[in-house]
Amino acid sequence: MSATQAELWSGPVGRSWVRNARMYDTILEPLGRAALDRLEPSPGHRVLDIGCGTGATTLEIGRRVRPGGTVVGVDVSRPMIEFAQARAADEADADNVEFARLDVESDPLPGPFDAAFSRMGVMFFEGPVAGFSAIASALRTGGRFAFVCYAAPAANPFITVPTGAALARLGGPPPPPPGGPGPFALADPGYVHSLLESAGFESVSVSPGPDEVILGPVEDLDDIARQALEQNPQAMMAMTANPGAREDAVAAAAAALGDHVTDGEVRMGAKTWVVEARSPRST
Repeated sequence: MSATQAELWSGPVGRSWVRNARMYDTILEPLGRAALDRLEPSPGHRVLDIGCGTGATTLEIGRRVRPGGTVVGVDVSRPMIEFAQARAADEADADNVEFARLDVESDPLPGPFDAAFSRMGVMFFEGPVAGFSAIASALRTGGRFAFVCYAAPAANPFITVPTGAALARLGGPPPPPPGGPGPFALADPGYVHSLLESAGFESVSVSPGPDEVILGPVEDLDDIARQALEQNPQAMMAMTANPGAREDAVAAAAAALGDHVTDGEVRMGAKTWVVEARSPRST
């Protein structure tokens, strides 16, 4: 990632992810599990977790590759890596887990790895070909790669509804252009195919993943709205730049989310893609 992305995720956005880590992990766990189950990391494997955030997926992979396997979680965010390291220190069975703060696009990766994984962690590359090429180079011959990413904005109201309502009050810059670093950078399957093949991967497949999330009980609607905005880089930076409108923005997001309550819970569309690929086999 560029210095801009490093600053973004090490500033208010990264700190908000640490503050809300447990809630975000609960919401995103089914999405990550869909890709992790496809990857099928096995005991003895050495795995790379890209954009590991606060470490939940890395710790899960560590459990799956025991005995004999190891996992390295990497992220550009200083506060999230520090939180992940503290989290691992409190786990009884995390001696095979390591975390490192590094930039996948420019820093050497500590490979080789048998497999690589990401839960929503590869959508923010400034130079996606460089980022994915680095991942391919870090894999052993024929090594597997699986990640989950968001599909089109219209199919992800859990992001666009609260963020749109809040930004109408906050103002701020427009969303990133198609393909630019952001939640929907990899929404186009054709683009993903082309991108990964350009980066050196083969056997690329893009298939539908989970398409709904549960944000929480309606009684917690204000907290859900705040956390939804703090999860989104665009909304979080707009709130930081315009603190006087923060509460008004949260109230607008809560009102918008209130239209999506089913059986006492906020349930919303969250369409995803599960992407699989391999590093080239030797000939």
